[in-house]
Amino acid sequence: MKPTRNWWTLLALAGLLQVACGLYEDQIGKFDWRQHYVGKLAFGAFDSSSLDRIIVATESNVLAAISAKSGEILWRQVLETGPRGDIKLLHVPSQGNGVVQQSGGRYNRAFDVITVTGVSPAMVRGWNPNTGTLEWEWSLVPVNPDRAESAVWFLHEGTLYQVVPVAGSHLELTGYVATSGLQTRAATTRITAAWIKEGRCTLSGSFYACAIDEQLLAIDLLAENPQIIVKPLEAPASSVPKPLPGTPAIIQDNRLYSLTSDLKTQLSPEDSLLVDDSVLEGEPLLLHATTNRPKNTLALTAQKLRVNTPYEALDFSAEYPETLGAPQLVAIRCKTSAGGGKQLACRVLIVSEDGAITLVQQGKIKWTREEALADVETADFLDLTLSDAEGAIEEELNNKNEDSGLEWDVFGAMQRRISNQIAHVKNLVLHVLGLGPAPSKA
Repeated sequence: MKPTRNWWTLLALAGLLQVACGLYEDQIGKFDWRQHYVGKLAFGAFDSSSLDRIIVATESNVLAAISAKSGEILWRQVLETGPRGDIKLLHVPSQGNGVVQQSGGRYNRAFDVITVTGVSPAMVRGWNPNTGTLEWEWSLVPVNPDRAESAVWFLHEGTLYQVVPVAGSHLELTGYVATSGLQTRAATTRITAAWIKEGRCTLSGSFYACAIDEQLLAIDLLAENPQIIVKPLEAPASSVPKPLPGTPAIIQDNRLYSLTSDLKTQLSPEDSLLVDDSVLEGEPLLLHATTNRPKNTLALTAQKLRVNTPYEALDFSAEYPETLGAPQLVAIRCKTSAGGGKQLACRVLIVSEDGAITLVQQGKIKWTREEALADVETADFLDLTLSDAEGAIEEELNNKNEDSGLEWDVFGAMQRRISNQIAHVKNLVLHVLGLGPAPSKA
């Protein structure tokens, strides 16, 4: 008899545990809106080691991987808050340009993703793109913290370069082994550049360029004998030049200027450009996205950058809702369609002015992530109108120690719940019989 009694005791305890996992009616659905965000994109690229992974770095100091199929977050790393976690550089290697290190006579991939964050100290980290775990890191404490505030970074053939501009004087170029932080040269290289002005310059690849008055001045930092490149502007510069990702070029006042050729292109305010060399395996393509607001469409065209001829295989349009802001091309990945021939199947990653992240595939929007809530500046609480059922629950909670003299315990609460459910059923029956109004939805 004792074993049977023990079994009944265990069953009773299990039943109580099951009841303890329940929710009251007014708690259901209260937390369904909770979402995870990454913030507005600062950098992004398709991971060459996976068909379903996009690596992004955001203005909210977040490094994350997003699924290309669904837009869901695969992993996320929240870096330090404030300027210490500000992401200065994101390097996601494509096939053939990964950074490697030699060990024991063999070359091994040292990492897949590099980030540079902060200023004093600047943190250089290597991340595993599969799991988001930190593989290695090293820090750099600047000799002159004030100058380091304006430092910019770029990576070339496994060497990480720091560029520190000194306005009206020179540029300081220092190279580091990306995986260890060792300097590649004994001393920092000083490049004379008296034409530098604060707030007028940018870094485009290995070129440092400044838009001053009616001239565009640039210099190749990796050249053996750096020479100043001078190009005339169509109008006096009124803003800071923007680099064009993927090639030495800048965008100044809605006009594209190449730093290595005579290419010039006039742009509309909502146009976006991107240069990519993965579609044609080494042949750079200039991608041009334009929006048609009356028709709510986004058109993407491409041209071969070296010969300046259209590339018709990459030419399509897609619906672009009016709720999204001005688009900016971030990254593209293409493959030959299953039918063969020259037809391409492409995925295009776009970030809009309001922070939304959109993936366009085969001329259709596959998914959109609204990231505006990642940067909330203020919040207000509003009293919303309650339905009859919600009002009854609210009144019940406000008057929990009143009415019928019952104590507010588990059994009293259960009795009140049952009474409310009976009232709901009564109203429903009266409505079915045509003797009462329709019950309101909770």
